Amino acid sequence: MARRRRSGSEVAGAREARAIAAHLGREARSEIWNRLDDLGGAARGMSRKVAEAMALAATHDPPDRVAWCWLLVETAANRELVRRYPAVIRAGFDGSSLGWVNALANGDVPPDRPGIAWIDPRAGRLSEIRLRRE
Repeated sequence: MARRRRSGSEVAGAREARAIAAHLGREARSEIWNRLDDLGGAARGMSRKVAEAMALAATHDPPDRVAWCWLLVETAANRELVRRYPAVIRAGFDGSSLGWVNALANGDVPPDRPGIAWIDPRAGRLSEIRLRRE
């Protein structure tokens, strides 16, 4: 029997984001990154997706709110990226990491600002990213 590749929406975290959107009239988007090599390219891609979601949300009455979060698989490469570029990540993802973890894991209201958190897809666990101060 052929195995079907799982989409991001089938990995822990993304499914909960859609439930939040349905329950609270919000569009919550999350992207799961196994290895984030091109931070700038990934940010531009996410900006395009968010702009599309915002355009669609604006057509609803009342308009939906769009929020987004990156979920990084906790790999050595991703930990190094977070360690090396905390200012860049803080500037692009100024929403509360813990707030996003609680929104995705517990159904809390997602933060208004974009966020970033760790994900362990095998354990189905989310955890906050704590950025070091420079």
